[in-house]
Amino acid sequence: MYVFIAACAVFGIVLSQFFKFYVLIPAGVFVTVVALSGQIHEGHSLSGALLGIFVASASLQIGYLAGTISPSFSSILQRFVGMVTRGASATSHWPGHRRARQSFWARRGGISSEVATTKPVKKAGGMSS
Repeated sequence: MYVFIAACAVFGIVLSQFFKFYVLIPAGVFVTVVALSGQIHEGHSLSGALLGIFVASASLQIGYLAGTISPSFSSILQRFVGMVTRGASATSHWPGHRRARQSFWARRGGISSEVATTKPVKKAGGMSS
């Protein structure tokens, strides 16, 4: 049952990366059917089966929420898929590769990347008044 709960959470994370909130309705029905059939197969009572359905559905929804909150998971997943396919342009599909080139302060809006890379300008004329 613990493996099934963890699988529901991972399933929720994957669904959150590719689908909107409404996908939880058919996914919840699917998880309910699988959990109910597993509980009946193991010989649990009705209350045990309902508890298993509740925990599995909650795990699916918590996984969906965690995947929605974590924006970096999408870039990690796309990078992993690029590594698995071994494509020559695997990093060009990763949306964060341009952002990774920017400096720390440029990402936070403190210094623009042009200012950070521009050399200091010398004053024209050597005399001061």
